[in-house]
Amino acid sequence: MPLDYSQHRFLVPLEEADQFNVSDTVKLSMHMTGFVQFSTGGQNRIVSGWNEELKRPKGIGMRSDDPVMVKTGPLFGAALQGMDGFQVSTGKPCEVFEQTDFWHHPE
Repeated sequence: MPLDYSQHRFLVPLEEADQFNVSDTVKLSMHMTGFVQFSTGGQNRIVSGWNEELKRPKGIGMRSDDPVMVKTGPLFGAALQGMDGFQVSTGKPCEVFEQTDFWHHPE
């Protein structure tokens, strides 16, 4: 979603977001060309890539009109709640985040 950097705080209701369910691991790929997509991260195939003929993603993704030229601000963000309901993974490869890795809003 486009961000209005003049605002310090904003909220986008969940009802305004597209929602998808998967039963396997997915991978978020962010290309500097401006193409962002979800693709296969586990065993089950997830349709991904860019359809040049139709000028649209083959699966779940989006493309910016311009390449990504990030100079400041977030390139990607995620809000996760209820993480205490999950068990810590012991498998590899695995990215494990500790409490000190998270940014907490001062308010």
